Amino acid sequence: MRKKMVFNLLLLSAVRAMGGQAVLNGVMMRGETKYSVACRRMDDSIDIKTFDVPSFASKFVKIPFLRGVMGLGEAMALGYRSLMHSADLAMIDEEAKERLEKAELENSEASTERTFAEFAGKSETESEDETSEFSDTALPKSAVAISVTISICFFVGLFILSPLLIGRWIENALDLSKWQGFVLESGLRLVIFLSYLFLVSLIPDIKRVFQYHGAEHKAIAAYENDVVLTPKSAQQFKTAHVRCGTNFLLIVMVMSIVFYAAIAAISPDLPFWALLLSRIIVIPLIAGVSYEIIRGAATRMKNPLVRMLIKPGLWLQKVTTRAPTDEQCEVAIASLMEVFTDEQLQEVNSRNNQKAEPSWQVLAA
Repeated sequence: MRKKMVFNLLLLSAVRAMGGQAVLNGVMMRGETKYSVACRRMDDSIDIKTFDVPSFASKFVKIPFLRGVMGLGEAMALGYRSLMHSADLAMIDEEAKERLEKAELENSEASTERTFAEFAGKSETESEDETSEFSDTALPKSAVAISVTISICFFVGLFILSPLLIGRWIENALDLSKWQGFVLESGLRLVIFLSYLFLVSLIPDIKRVFQYHGAEHKAIAAYENDVVLTPKSAQQFKTAHVRCGTNFLLIVMVMSIVFYAAIAAISPDLPFWALLLSRIIVIPLIAGVSYEIIRGAATRMKNPLVRMLIKPGLWLQKVTTRAPTDEQCEVAIASLMEVFTDEQLQEVNSRNNQKAEPSWQVLAA
């Protein structure tokens, strides 16, 4: 069980989304000054922990392009912390479940009562420990930095460098021109990216995470469309959202083609080592431009041209999201409510509208 969970966490943390995200059995939401992780526990309760958002990325919020790079780095750190927190809770519940099943097999009432008591005591103790230690001791900054570095290396190796290496090998084998080799590399990059998402979506445990991903989007859509925040009102929205990390990553893949084509046009005779280096050096710039595209598109979705351009990213979210249950929407809403400012909370609590106005986000009746 532990090895399986570590493997799933590696797949999920390989590419971190910006803003809120799904975690194991729950959702992380980020607000202006704090972020919250809400997880459904084995006893059907919702465990909610809230933490302060680091301030280093906020210093760059008014600087175009750079704010996207810094925001992405911050989101990766928060995302990994949240993912590890949810994994700890899932492990506690799984171990408790195994103890209960063992007690039932032994058919001993005293043993069963003792197991329940042990579980309740352990859960309460560990929950208190996580509240005080999660932000510092439980997951030190060095561990987060190492994990984020591994995730970045995984991303760069799989989606940036491997298409170049494979494409160059095929280019030499078939005696293709440099531009034919570039087209091949670009095609391979998109194929590897899409294949990765599709293969990950087939893993049974990940499918549940993708349901929470859908719940996250529905809860945010309900808030942004001025309806009451209940599972029923949230379910009227689609699971796709323009600011989704899946959409962001697809734009990164497309923008990488544009940037790498520019490099090929300006310096067509770069040695192979310089070509490898160029692929890595411009990644922050690609991420910054992609962030600005997402940021601009999010406020212009009423424009038919913008919706048309952004549609591939919305379609791709059919792979990384699943229709959530009402219970999963409840978890997402609980996490979202925790990060509201006092003014936001007052506004949300004053709402009485159950049905949203027709838009691209609302499901067809």
